[in-house]
Amino acid sequence: MTKRGSRGLPHGGNNDNSTERFLCVDSSHAYPSRNMAMYVLISVYVDWRIHTMKLAVIAPPEYLNEIHYARLSYHMALGQELIRNVAYCDWYRWRHNRGDFIIVDNGAAEPGDERIPFEAVLDAAEYVHADEVIMPDVLYNGYSTIALTTDPGVLTNVPVRSRMIVPQGTCFEEWVECFEGIAEKIQFRSIGVAKHLEKTAQGGRAAIIRWLHNQRWTEVVDIHLLGIWEDPIAEIRRTSDAWCGIRGIDSGAPIAYAQQGLSIDSAGHYSLDWVADASRTIIKENIKTLLNECARGEIQHASQSI
Repeated sequence: MTKRGSRGLPHGGNNDNSTERFLCVDSSHAYPSRNMAMYVLISVYVDWRIHTMKLAVIAPPEYLNEIHYARLSYHMALGQELIRNVAYCDWYRWRHNRGDFIIVDNGAAEPGDERIPFEAVLDAAEYVHADEVIMPDVLYNGYSTIALTTDPGVLTNVPVRSRMIVPQGTCFEEWVECFEGIAEKIQFRSIGVAKHLEKTAQGGRAAIIRWLHNQRWTEVVDIHLLGIWEDPIAEIRRTSDAWCGIRGIDSGAPIAYAQQGLSIDSAGHYSLDWVADASRTIIKENIKTLLNECARGEIQHASQSI
């Protein structure tokens, strides 16, 4: 574990049903397919037995126990909530102590008045012993994202094993340019694929996933889907069909739909309200539905291999 004074993020425990593989990207090569021998070892979680996409449910403090009852061990904690809510922060620290995998969001998608300095995000991530932190990014802006993500001051404070990069852009080509600009300069553990790409990138996130797989990046780093743009079930299915090895997805949709009294397969899109009430029974069913969808890619892949 890195000493607290060094501002590094300590590494968390194993996720349920997983073993560790240690890999990282050699930043001198933009494409892993060109020289696979140049890759050295860092921690990346891969389930060698059943690679089911993991679900991280974003929940207001009142509904965190629904995550516990669902036995979820993969989490996305919101940086701004970790800072302003002690109970929320302590809950994720407790989950780390149980061996869960914790990702901390940097708050880039939040309204301007709710964004917090990245230093504060790192303080919160360190307290909960996060496994990963989302590196600084700017929505839709690839050039600013490259500059922030590769800033030497930021890199000094975040070890390679804790870096999730989030390339940005207003179209598929800009996203690829941003990704390559980051990959040429730094090492990282995982790639977060932003939800707005469902709309802004031709072919949606499935096209991004296929490109990463074709370029063999999926062999050396993990892929995480950041949120749901519009349709939870359809988006999980499309990306799973593109590549069945996606590590995880985060979403507040199970609770957002429950706040409307709806099952998650209902028509329409609903955003999470941090203070609204929701039926715990519907939350439970919505989580179960998404877990089944997350497992669908592995089941379908196995059936096609027979």
